Amino acid sequence: MATTISLTEKAYESLKALKREDESFSDVVQRLSGAHEDKMKWFGSWADVDLRNAVDDYRDEYDRDLEKRLTERS
Repeated sequence: MATTISLTEKAYESLKALKREDESFSDVVQRLSGAHEDKMKWFGSWADVDLRNAVDDYRDEYDRDLEKRLTERS
């Protein structure tokens, strides 16, 4: 099914500049929007990470850095 869309000249030129020689404009839009990406690619990639500890560690590091910066300012 084909659909017609309107683009400003500037938007058309931007899209045209991103278009590869072997691509249609539909291919460009799909590539840029991630339509062909495997949606499950990263699923479970954090399965072995203890998120609560990771967040706590990050907060502790942030608090230490903030305290150091405030102390240096005084």
